[in-house]
Amino acid sequence: MAKVLSELIDFLQHRLRMVEVYQPVILLHLLKHDGVAKREELALALAGSLEEDLSFWDRVLMDAPKRCLQGQHNLIFYDKETRYFYLNFEMTDFKILEQAKKICLQKIEEWILPRITAGADLVQVEQWRNVLAMAQAEVRLAEVELNVDAFAMSVARSYMRRWFPAGRVVQQEYLAPGRDLEVVHDDEVIVYVKVCGTRRLVPRFWLREVDRTFAEKVAERFMVMLIFGIRPELDQYQMRVQRSLGSLRAVEWQISWWEGKADMDSEES
Repeated sequence: MAKVLSELIDFLQHRLRMVEVYQPVILLHLLKHDGVAKREELALALAGSLEEDLSFWDRVLMDAPKRCLQGQHNLIFYDKETRYFYLNFEMTDFKILEQAKKICLQKIEEWILPRITAGADLVQVEQWRNVLAMAQAEVRLAEVELNVDAFAMSVARSYMRRWFPAGRVVQQEYLAPGRDLEVVHDDEVIVYVKVCGTRRLVPRFWLREVDRTFAEKVAERFMVMLIFGIRPELDQYQMRVQRSLGSLRAVEWQISWWEGKADMDSEES
């Protein structure tokens, strides 16, 4: 069962014990990337630079930090087959998510800055500087970058109006079970839409158990819209869109999230 993000705040503020700076670096990177990261990406976050020996930092990652964050505290999950790490949290509360990122950065700064000041090993100091710079860039970029969820919702509303011109598109309350949008025609809901947005190029999606149950209940009226590969280009954003209308089948469980599989129709924008 995935934890709520407030438990991560409690861990960071009261239970985090650091011999090295690895734990908040790993958690920050995962928080910044929708709770998912390749093993190689986390090794790079620990290294701070592509010039470092990433095979060494991969071994570091899979040693004490993984044992502590996964085995001891159950904060992350590692999938051996895909070589992906996952945060064991429901990534649904934007305010707490941003708070957790800032606390991670604070912990990184508190650990690294005094050591940079006192450090005599120039190679080690440079590596710490790189790790800190990467962490700071991730958090500061998040403060000014596009709100992916809001952008995806806007795109989805536009597409639904195009696909169902006779219907009325109604946005639902935040975290409404199973759907973000409803398309209504003649006072009847004809489509329930779950919207998933990400910058990642891989169009995968996960549903909560309550979403999965709802999808089974409404069956052929259930639609998943994936707005993915979101990227800035000149004065606008480019993205790819996939949709699936109708029944879904499970691929696998990832922690407490159900990964759906469907035959998707694709569009470029």
